[in-house]
Parts: sequence; structure tokens; C-alpha cells
Amino acid sequence: ARASSALGGAAAFTGNGIETVAEDGDTVITLGGDVVADADGINAVASGTGAVTVTGTGNVTGDAAGTGNPAFDGIDAQTDSGDIRIDVAGTITGAPGINAQSLNGGNVEITGTGDVSDVVGAGILASTTGGNGNVTVNRDGSVDGGAEGIVASVAGTGTLDLDVTGTNTVDGGATGMSATVGTGTGTVDIAAGAQVRGGVDLANADLAGVAAALATFGDAGGTITVTNAGTVDADNAADSVAIAAGDNVDTAFTNTGTVLGMASSTAGAGAVTLTNDNLWRLNTGGATVMAGASDSLANGGTLDVDSSSLTGIETLTNTGTIMSNGNSTLGGTNVVNTGGTITQIDGATGDVLTLEGAVSSTGGMLAFDVDFSGVTDTADLIVVTGGALSGTTELAFNNTGGAVASLGGPITLIDYDGAFGNTLTFTAPGLPSTGSVVFNVVDKPGGCSLDLQSSANPGIGGIAGGLALTRSLIGAVINRPTSPFVSGLAAA
Repeated sequence: ARASSALGGAAAFTGNGIETVAEDGDTVITLGGDVVADADGINAVASGTGAVTVTGTGNVTGDAAGTGNPAFDGIDAQTDSGDIRIDVAGTITGAPGINAQSLNGGNVEITGTGDVSDVVGAGILASTTGGNGNVTVNRDGSVDGGAEGIVASVAGTGTLDLDVTGTNTVDGGATGMSATVGTGTGTVDIAAGAQVRGGVDLANADLAGVAAALATFGDAGGTITVTNAGTVDADNAADSVAIAAGDNVDTAFTNTGTVLGMASSTAGAGAVTLTNDNLWRLNTGGATVMAGASDSLANGGTLDVDSSSLTGIETLTNTGTIMSNGNSTLGGTNVVNTGGTITQIDGATGDVLTLEGAVSSTGGMLAFDVDFSGVTDTADLIVVTGGALSGTTELAFNNTGGAVASLGGPITLIDYDGAFGNTLTFTAPGLPSTGSVVFNVVDKPGGCSLDLQSSANPGIGGIAGGLALTRSLIGAVINRPTSPFVSGLAAA
């Protein structure tokens, strides 16, 4: 039988607000005003193949007494195998704000306008299980959850579609958005101006749970594609994770906006492909590991590293700029610099960047702060460990000292792994080449480093010798004995 309810004005309830149950039929609720309830604001259930539809305009508040009971939802919609459609214009509050579950493969669609919030658990829970249903969450409003912002999942071949539009924010105390697929596909789109925020310190949390600004999970080898044109922010603790790729799913994350936070993958993750085409800033002092067997990071924008460690990456490719300050570590198996810049220039020497794995370069630049004054004999340092150093590159320098005043000792710029060797060829057009001291970069004989070496300028020595000879000749001519037969010679 079909169950329906319509609300034409504001109403306050003790217990559940609007409650409908349809046996083997559809349940339909149309709002025309606000609902405030101590328990569920709206509780709509349909059995069998019956569908649940909640539409209209009005604010819905569950758990109005503020007990924090996680069973008291703003809107609670459940079906056995039917579809669920929630399209409400208005704010929705509860624990969670919206809880929509089709238990055996129906489709779930959550749209509408207005903010959704839950101070305890999730802002929005949307799932379909036991079949091949699809889930769509595309609500024009911000979502704020005490633990999670949006948690959405599908099973089987079902598809998942999550959208954060406009200037809206999805915020979770632990996880901003959690997406789970079976063998199907999922897409997460974050618009320019929108934000997804969350993340906890993974030193004190289990990555197997949902703990990141964005977390992906799979049941049996599906694919989730995330496109961020806005901001993904996990910048609230050193090890907070912006994107956490979980078990049994291929995860592709492309950033054309801003990412603040670390990255990680579980050992059971599928192929994880991270692409940064704008700005990705790792947390200062953060340290996370890509533990999967097929992880890659392609940086075509700016990857900002500040005393951070992001390791376990099978292939790290740089065609943009990697900016590294402090003591930082990147890589895993292969680091490929293809026309990109890896720079430690920040106005101070002493930065150390460790690149793990084989490091190869095709063009591009490695840039260092160096004190050329001969006073401190210091520079920034690149350490290559676990693989060979090879390819071609330009070495660039920023002088942090004053004018070159004296000869200094050798300064190591690149410390490479002697077990794998070095075949890097380079140019260094920025080295000082005038004055009494000149510099060149040499492969340290018998060592495993490329060193900056100073020496006296041979050109200056030649000029000095020429001046001495000229003085001697002039002195000899001026001081030669005079003769009455050769007039004016001495004067001349």
C-alpha cells in the first residue's frame, strides 16, 4: 500500500516527526514547512520494492533535544530494494542529518538546497547494498559532520557520484568524504571555490577506518576517480591525510586546485594515481607512506615540501616545481625529473632533500642555496639513496653569502648511493666565473658525491704576471744609463 504525508506548516513533535511505513508500496512525503522532532525529524520506510520520496520545502530537525543519539536522524529513509529520492530545500539537522539506505540494490539520490549537519556522526549517509544500485549525492549546500561529512557506498556494479558544488564545504571531524564501490565506478567532483575538509593525525588513528579529508574504499576491485578544482584540506595535524586510498580499489586523484595535507595508501590498495597540476602543500613535519604496490605521483604544478616525508611511491614524475625546505624525503622506487625544477632555494643553506630510489633527469634544474663567500662553506644538499643517479640537468645557485673573499673547502651538493653509481651530466652556468676565486662542480674522486670546489682564478694570475713584467720593463727603461748620443730616450 502507498503511504503519503504532506506538511503545510511548521510542526514540533515529541518523538519522531513525520513517520510513514509502506508495505509493498511507495512512501511519499511532501514538505511545505518545518519539522522539529526529539527523535527522527522524518522517518520514511518502504518494504519490498517500494520507493521512498521526500520532497518540498522546509527545515528538518531531528534530535531537537540535543541528546546526541546517533539513531535520531534529520531524515531517515530506508527501503528493502526500492529507490530513495530526497530533494528538500531547507536545512537538515540530525545524527546523521540524512540517512538514506536501500538494502538490496535500489538507487539512492540526494539533492536539494540547504546545509546538512550532525554534531556527532555523519552529515550524510547514503548507501545501497546487496545489489547493483547507484548512489548520487549532489546537494547545493554545505555538509558538516562531527565525525564524517559524507559517507557513501555502493555494491556490485553500482556507480557512485558525489558532487561538491559552488562555494559549499563538506567538513568532517575525522573524514570529509568517504567513497566505497564494489566492482563498479565512483566519481567525486569538487568545484572551484568548494572545499572538502577533514583528516586526523594518523599516528593516533587506524587508516583502515575512515580518517582523511578524502578516503576511498573498495569491495572487489572497482575504480574511484576524484577531481578537485577547489580545496582539499587536511591541514590540522602533521600527519593529517588529504587523500587516503584504501583496499580493493583503484584510486585516481587529480588536483587542479589546492591540496593541503599528506597522502597515503594501504597495502591492499589497487593502482593509486595522484596528479597535481596546481598547488599541493604537504604538512610541515608530516610523514606518511604509500604502502600499495602500484602508486604514482605526477607533479606538473607546485609540490611544496617542508620537513615532510612522503615515501613508498613506485614512480614520482616531476614536470613542474618541487620546493623543499628543511629536512625532507620523497620517492620510493623511481624519481624522474622531466624538464622540471627541484629547488631548495629559500635564502638559507642547510636544507636536505632525500630522494629515495633511482633518480633520473631529462633536462630540468636542481637549485641550491650556497654560501660563496668562503666564510661558512655551506650549501643545500640532495641525498640519493637506493638507486642510481643519471641523466642530464642544469645546476642553479643562489648566493646566500657576500662577495667571494677567500678560498673555501669542498661543499657537497649531491650525495649519491655508491652501490648504484652516478652517470649524471650537468651544466652549471650560474657559478661565479670572475674575481680571484672561481668554482666548478666535480665528482669527488673515490667518493660518492658531487662537490662544489673553489680555486684561484688562473686568468687573474696571468694578468698579475703580465703587470709584474710590464713594471719590470718600465723600470729598466726608465733607469737605464743616459747617453749624450741618445736624446730623450730616458724621458720617453
